[in-house]
Amino acid sequence: MDYITAWDKLSEFPEKQKSQMLHTFNNPYGFRLNINHPMVTKKWEAFKKKNNIGKYDMTDELREKFENQFMESKYYQKLVAAEKQKYGTAYDYIYEPLVG
Repeated sequence: MDYITAWDKLSEFPEKQKSQMLHTFNNPYGFRLNINHPMVTKKWEAFKKKNNIGKYDMTDELREKFENQFMESKYYQKLVAAEKQKYGTAYDYIYEPLVG
């Protein structure tokens, strides 16, 4: 499935899931990505499966590894571009301090 098809499938999600933002704010553990975002969840599950991570095997280091890999991907860049378009100029004000 390509990116456009995946983004179109987002319309099938309930309104609450559609309004979720890609990044988290004020996360007490320092994580930057919202793994409950419908476009991130599939990648998160694939990462756990690839690395044989069970329900209780996740560590902060593995989560950070996932975030770093994900944020370097073209998929992430496309998600950011879509959010920039959705939120307009407010996006830069909100996210610039968060993602640098």
